[in-house]
Amino acid sequence: MGIKDWDKNERPRERLLQKGPNALTPAEMLAIILRTGNHQKSAVDLGLDLLQRFGGIERLCAASDQELQEVPGIGPAKTAQIRAAIGFSNLRTIEKAKGSPQLCDPQAVFELVKCYIANSGREEFWCVMLNQRKRLIEVSKISSGSATKNPVNLQTFVKLIIKHNAVNLILAHNHPSGNPTPSPEDKNVTRKLIELCRPLEIEILDHLIIGGASYFSFQQAGLIASL
Repeated sequence: MGIKDWDKNERPRERLLQKGPNALTPAEMLAIILRTGNHQKSAVDLGLDLLQRFGGIERLCAASDQELQEVPGIGPAKTAQIRAAIGFSNLRTIEKAKGSPQLCDPQAVFELVKCYIANSGREEFWCVMLNQRKRLIEVSKISSGSATKNPVNLQTFVKLIIKHNAVNLILAHNHPSGNPTPSPEDKNVTRKLIELCRPLEIEILDHLIIGGASYFSFQQAGLIASL
């Protein structure tokens, strides 16, 4: 039975308008985004299928277009609708970060950076540039590589931080494998960049490694001070 055949007071869209988003389940929220189901399933059923396939909202948001479309009933149009909803949420996160008086909490940085690299299937290295007061100036990609390796372009790195007059930096890159544990090479690159920035009087506050829905913070682990 399609949603249009439900009692009006039980339909997700009507309940959202009457009671707010907290009254809906994740599958019902997805149903509003998807708008319609198909001949076999309602939009709520498709929402449930998506959540079950990816194991929750976080991994669903990190899924690639191809992975989304492997779910029966999810084609290019519904993939675009899901992408638009995620993108709108990302814009809110970015806007919030730009308005923050300080951006140095690892969780807040993680939420910001994953807006840029959550769906990348290859390793990407990004730099969060901050001013003297640790307010956000810009988030820029330094380089990208393969699924397992990403050489950092030092020339690009220096040019960007000078261009934006950054005084404090937070490094970030992803591990497409989903495991955020730093490798010896990750530690070596961090050390090189700290040494590169020191004569420029630019401080690297942290280096975040993002692995799916989790992250590793060099600062929280006490590694920045020891490098």
